[in-house]
Amino acid sequence: GGLPPSLPTVPIRGIVGDEVRMPMHGIGTWLYNSSVAERVVSLAFGMGYRHVDTAEAYGNQDGVGKALRSSGLSRDQYFVTTKVFGGLNASSTVKAADACLADLGVEYVDLLLMHFPAE
Repeated sequence: GGLPPSLPTVPIRGIVGDEVRMPMHGIGTWLYNSSVAERVVSLAFGMGYRHVDTAEAYGNQDGVGKALRSSGLSRDQYFVTTKVFGGLNASSTVKAADACLADLGVEYVDLLLMHFPAE
């Protein structure tokens, strides 16, 4: 399992201090509806991409999740970045992250960002 050794990656530090390999290129899904996002991610994964970037605000995580599930890849063979809305308190951030996981149909994301952080 895991990412292909030939895939260009950059190391980042995980939340428990372990090293995570983030692919240096990926497919973005901004401005795609769910069905287009599903198709684009499927095509990209078929071309060898192993990193997908999405966000709660894009409203397409269910389509991305369908592509992930139909890819035939195990979860450790691709990298998922998603974003939650900025300006949320801690409990709302956890709730938003949980909703992203449910929409994507995954147990974890590799990189969770605040979309447009606010005070």
